Amino acid sequence: MAWITKTDVKTILETSSTEHDGLIDELIKFVENAFKTLSNNPIDSATLTEKIKVNNGNEIVLSRYPVTAIVDLDITEGDYTQNIDSDDYIVYKNGVIKFDSRFTGTVSIEYTAGYSTIPENIKKAVIFEVMDLMKQKGRFGLASLGKRGEATSYNDIPWLKIFLEVVELYKNPVENMEII
Repeated sequence: MAWITKTDVKTILETSSTEHDGLIDELIKFVENAFKTLSNNPIDSATLTEKIKVNNGNEIVLSRYPVTAIVDLDITEGDYTQNIDSDDYIVYKNGVIKFDSRFTGTVSIEYTAGYSTIPENIKKAVIFEVMDLMKQKGRFGLASLGKRGEATSYNDIPWLKIFLEVVELYKNPVENMEII
């Protein structure tokens, strides 16, 4: 599901022309995917299942946030699996779960995380980035083009500062978490 629509972009641009609708639609997809990649955070709400090893600890960090619900949580120690009651742990929106006591084992958790409604600052950042790319009209990172198209080189796309600042706000701190 797209976070913004071409109507959102066209309203800011104060245009009703349909001339660039296809480009706007493609840029929206491109910028939303870039946001997800740069933040290492899919953002959209989803139900996930993870297994996390714990060695004499009382805390786990989930790979997605904000956590909105815990569906099921079990701890397996050796051959014994126990369903953990919600009174035995605290869930923080940032994906951290703290247990009342230390343990060694594997946590199996099913949970819901992400945003069911995309935050306004993300929507605005995406709109501004789409508008900035519209101004570039197809020169996306093209540095040089040789004869007959050979020896083409590209520059990195220069993201707007405001776009990168909002990405940073939603950046997932758990980049290479070991999930078994």
